[in-house]
Amino acid sequence: MSPITGRALPHVRVLIAAFAAAALLAPAAAAARPQPSCRNVDDVPTASTIAAAEDSVSCLINVERAKRGLRPVTHLATLGATARAYSRDMVRRDFFAHVTPTGGTLTDRMRRARYGSATKDWSAGEIIGWGTGSLATPAALADEWLASPSHRSIMLDPRFKQFGAGIAAGVPEREDAQASGGGATYTVEFGVIG
Repeated sequence: MSPITGRALPHVRVLIAAFAAAALLAPAAAAARPQPSCRNVDDVPTASTIAAAEDSVSCLINVERAKRGLRPVTHLATLGATARAYSRDMVRRDFFAHVTPTGGTLTDRMRRARYGSATKDWSAGEIIGWGTGSLATPAALADEWLASPSHRSIMLDPRFKQFGAGIAAGVPEREDAQASGGGATYTVEFGVIG
């Protein structure tokens, strides 16, 4: 996916990519691989395990970056809160997109989070995904994102320095969640200032 670029104070570069999978619709795209340094990667997130699942996503992203000789991205609480709020919004309002039904964009979300400043350039990237059943685990989503060129380019962009992962229990497609026993919706926000 090519970047969306705009010139304003500040200059903002935005990259976005989305993925959805229902366990009833498709098998896992990549074989499960061991992740000894990351915990709970094969657990489907529930309301009580969201924080652990977000930590798992963070770990998986930095493991993949390290495998390629890239610096780790640093967790930024404001980006995590922004990502979590967006995942919850997609579930609550039953939509799956980078633009909300009322027109809110990633740029809007980053500005609301006060990411960057009015005088410095900043760039942001967003990946979203949801899954049900075994496709709702952090490992399954990370595998799907890595298998997609547009997602992989955001996850492994060497320019990004900060990020935040946010997960909501439930999915935007309620029929799929009911049929498979639940699911989770993921948002990961990446950024760099200057």
